[in-house]
Amino acid sequence: TRRTGDKTPFKFKDLCNVGIISSLAALALFATGYEPPALVVDIFSSLGSTCITLSMIVTGFAIAKVKLDHVLSDIRSIAFTFIRMLAIPCAFALLIRSVSLPFDPTLLGIMVIMYAVPNASLPVISCHIYKIEDNTLSRAYALTTISALITMPLVCILL
Repeated sequence: TRRTGDKTPFKFKDLCNVGIISSLAALALFATGYEPPALVVDIFSSLGSTCITLSMIVTGFAIAKVKLDHVLSDIRSIAFTFIRMLAIPCAFALLIRSVSLPFDPTLLGIMVIMYAVPNASLPVISCHIYKIEDNTLSRAYALTTISALITMPLVCILL
């Protein structure tokens, strides 16, 4: 298991994985304007839908290892989460309301909500794949997920 701060050199081979290759192929298809047959689109859409479920399972296992008292006793993480998930989105929402910008209100609402959502699960999954210690990251993910139950409604009220 690799530890945080491990000075293992970067290898280009690490970037050659299914996710990167699929993303590059999708960008190439988009850039060329090619539209694959409906059957192909349906197959890849179904495969993509399973990724969400599988990522939540892996993330759930990582969070299950976290002790709730460790999450709630980390004052720095709580302060950072408060700023990131409540103060910044609220300030952004108030800024948008105070300035008359010619943007679609739905688009602006989506931008505010994007500021308020929990941390993404991809870093937790990457730690699991590359055998990197993920306790701190799992605690932060658990904290932001729990905090979203409170912060998301508050931010939405400001919209």
